[in-house]
Amino acid sequence: MREIGLFRGMAAIGLLLLFSGLTFSEGRVAASRWTSSSPKADGLDEEWPSDYLYYDKESDVDYAFRNDGRNLYIHLVVRNSKPLSSIEATGIAIYGYPAEAKQRNNGARFIKRTVKADRFIAMLESQGRVLTEEEKKELRAKPQHPIFMAVAIDREGETLGANKRQANVDPPAFGMTKQADAAIYEFRIPLASHELTPAGVGAEPGPKNS
Repeated sequence: MREIGLFRGMAAIGLLLLFSGLTFSEGRVAASRWTSSSPKADGLDEEWPSDYLYYDKESDVDYAFRNDGRNLYIHLVVRNSKPLSSIEATGIAIYGYPAEAKQRNNGARFIKRTVKADRFIAMLESQGRVLTEEEKKELRAKPQHPIFMAVAIDREGETLGANKRQANVDPPAFGMTKQADAAIYEFRIPLASHELTPAGVGAEPGPKNS
């Protein structure tokens, strides 16, 4: 596993993305652009202009960073099919890495899972969603549903627990879609410190003209 995506404009903090089966060029640096329109973490690319993207030739991956003062947003396009099965099995881990620090901070692991309809309904209701019987019937018409999970992890990768919404802090989230020649991932990670929220990056937003 290798490192990609050190970015500037975020109070001198780095970012470590861990993948299994991908090899990235060393020393890749990318700017995190300020955005007044927060992207949705849905795995679509409409909100990411082509001139925002950086390309890593060694891994054949496009990637970009944006921030809105509350969250960091990451867009990742993986074309290499070999590591995708591993990513689907183990997910993607993202850590904050403060400048001059000898070790990384806590982070978040993002992973897609499929659950049965009744569990999916229970999860929606546990998040405060009020479902009518007709909506439940429609959901049960499909036996399984994909869910996109984000769990806090310590610097060693051990799970700390689910990320819950707190005052003024959004929990980490992600989405992904598949195209004929690529898988597109989109992540949202709070800029708040990991003392406030376990998976927080711990960085100030970059300047609005960055």
